[in-house]
Amino acid sequence: WTCGLKFIERSKLTIFAKKLRVLDFFNNHIEVIPDDAFADLLRLEELKILNNRVKFLPENIFHNLKNLKYFFAENNEIEELPARLFIDTQIAVVSMKNNLLKRVFHDNFYCRKSLQLKKCCRYSNRIKN
Repeated sequence: WTCGLKFIERSKLTIFAKKLRVLDFFNNHIEVIPDDAFADLLRLEELKILNNRVKFLPENIFHNLKNLKYFFAENNEIEELPARLFIDTQIAVVSMKNNLLKRVFHDNFYCRKSLQLKKCCRYSNRIKN
């Protein structure tokens, strides 16, 4: 959806809950994502929120998303990631390029499904060694 969205409403997404596997919010004006925005999208495998103004990701943003494998949040204003952000997912690929990340911890990518993460792009941030 490239339509100048400023926020994501759970109620608008619920109608797609049974079948939606890929959700793309490319090039909007989204700043805040509610904790439960994607809670009903149980089949979601890929989420893209590229080229927005997102400043942080809620701690429970991926709660219930047990099928999530791909997450792209490039070109936003995210400064840090919650611990165990992907704990309930099957995350394999994460791209956080061109954000304002200052530090990243191994715990940010912990996943109960053993080691699923295969690729994590986080360059063009403010991460210091």
